Amino acid sequence: MKYDSIDESFIDGVKRTVSNRKTSCYPCLIRSMNGCFPTTLVSVLAELEVEDQTCEWHDKVRGWDVPLHTGFFPHILDSDWRYSKPSVARLLDLALRQSGLGSSFIHIGSPSTYKEALRSFPNIGRHWLFDKNALRHQAEQSLSIQGDESVDFAIIDPPWYPEESRLFVNVARDYLKPGALVFMVQPAQLTRPGVLKERMSLLQNLALDGFAYIATRPDFVRYETPHFEWVTLQRQLDSLVPADWRLGDLIILRYASNSRSSESNSFHFDSQPTEDLWAEESLGPMRIKIRRAPSANRTTFQPIGDLGMCQNVSRRDPLFREVGIWTTGNRVFYSRDMLQAQEIVSELRQLAIRVSLNERSCAAALKKSGMNAYLADSTAKIIIEDIMEHFEHAAV
Repeated sequence: MKYDSIDESFIDGVKRTVSNRKTSCYPCLIRSMNGCFPTTLVSVLAELEVEDQTCEWHDKVRGWDVPLHTGFFPHILDSDWRYSKPSVARLLDLALRQSGLGSSFIHIGSPSTYKEALRSFPNIGRHWLFDKNALRHQAEQSLSIQGDESVDFAIIDPPWYPEESRLFVNVARDYLKPGALVFMVQPAQLTRPGVLKERMSLLQNLALDGFAYIATRPDFVRYETPHFEWVTLQRQLDSLVPADWRLGDLIILRYASNSRSSESNSFHFDSQPTEDLWAEESLGPMRIKIRRAPSANRTTFQPIGDLGMCQNVSRRDPLFREVGIWTTGNRVFYSRDMLQAQEIVSELRQLAIRVSLNERSCAAALKKSGMNAYLADSTAKIIIEDIMEHFEHAAV
């Protein structure tokens, strides 16, 4: 059986973990497999001829856990996975017990802990949020640390790529007191091949940056399934996927010094910020990222791949380089020209404001931009379906 180029040693590790579990309930296995992506796990279970014997609990909740989003929808390009509510409570409880009541905190890429700290502990400690979507989270104290003020504690939830994880920790360093503690969440062991090797390298680099490793708490954090991941899985699997299946390991560090080694000084993060590469538009509750540079010499808004649906949620997918338009529903399209794409979205938005946006009017707008009739009709169906799924998952 093929696993989309996943190495055999990783698959062997998944099989060993399956054999150690005492259940053949697919939802229970998905939730307990150290972050293994559900489509990979279900393929392994099929190869091992493990039949789904759904437990009594999951038999009562046959339907999928539908994510309901308040506020704005998360976008895959923002690496926007959000902790489950119990995980927010666990993180804050452990942080407050480790730090003391009068401590100051910086939350980097972790708006959930920031907002919950202000809500549940308004008179305990001081909190700042560093997040690209801080304004959307209504974070009044975002980026407001003044002068040489420093903090006692950092809670960091970086994108799960080594360079970006190191970057987030180094951003925190500029505000930490010597001896400050750092909570950093990293992918659980079976999230993808090479996780532990990547982590070892990351910790070695962070030691050069002045951070001492203290401990790891495996599978400490669970994440809510964001809308873009839900629709991706829902189209590929018949098995129910629990809403909090994704796991992260908590890495605890201590900022040991404020001096950098010569090797640390050579660290540079080469990737451009997302906002420099992508413009953003909206269409109802749906957010749309449009690549500023042409992605391909194809018709703008032509769907990519299987009905315009990205088959995974990894930015390492080679398909990423071809995407010119990416929605919060994980639909992907080509874009020959950013301005043309923005004009199309603007016209669709005006149709929506007049309550006249449907497959027919959407197709007409696409034809007006130069798309042929057959492609316009099929693309309009994808766009309208995407919008309607957003309305279904928007908490009112």
